[in-house]
Amino acid sequence: MKRHSLQTILLALLVFSCREKNTGPDASGTFEAIETIISAEANGKLLAFNLTEGEVLKQGQVIGFIDSTQLYLTKVQLMQNRKAILSGRPDVKTQIKSLKEQLKNAIADRDRIANLVKGEVASQKQLDDANMKVAVIQSTID
Repeated sequence: MKRHSLQTILLALLVFSCREKNTGPDASGTFEAIETIISAEANGKLLAFNLTEGEVLKQGQVIGFIDSTQLYLTKVQLMQNRKAILSGRPDVKTQIKSLKEQLKNAIADRDRIANLVKGEVASQKQLDDANMKVAVIQSTID
């Protein structure tokens, strides 16, 4: 009987030890990652991006290529627009030279009209108009 009870105990021990235990996780914790933002120096279509997860990068390392053709074309267009705007600007030296010639002629006309007014051949209004023309040209030059 001792033998039979020993066998029964061993059999019960074997059956209960093979049973699956639902005890939960063996360990717990949190995983933290360092988030890094990678940005490009220019806008455009991404042509190549050679990077694998977990790879260690150095500062300034090239990891991809961007098609910046549109950016270049925009730059060329802006340069051409600048040239067109600058070519449309008036030449101040030429304008001043022209205005000085006009002033010289206006002064000569004023002097002629002043002599005519002295001889009572021209009216005072004509002299006033000539003086006004000289003043307007002088203020434009200034």
